[in-house]
Amino acid sequence: EGELLESDGRINRKRLGDIVFNDKAKRKKLTSIVNPEIAKVLGMAFVGHFIRGTPVLVLDVPLLFETGINQFCTEVMTVHLDESTQLKRLMARDNAGEADAKARIASHPYPM
Repeated sequence: EGELLESDGRINRKRLGDIVFNDKAKRKKLTSIVNPEIAKVLGMAFVGHFIRGTPVLVLDVPLLFETGINQFCTEVMTVHLDESTQLKRLMARDNAGEADAKARIASHPYPM
């Protein structure tokens, strides 16, 4: 087992992922801590863009509906790819084994 923090204080994202994508209770706990903070930051960004009159704002949000951020969107677009391609891309991106990649995919509430 590795440490959750790197020597420079950054989060070891691989180690955190290994924990939360294999333990639903721990993932739920992390989500309950992180999502409210994300909502605050996004809310402030939305206000800033509104004040500046930004005509279009594009968001790339993995859990758009689960976090409720979709309520601020007038249009939603999704991208779909087959399971095999998704698995290959995730394994390549994260340098992950097949079992780890499948656990991450399975943790999503909706099939991609």
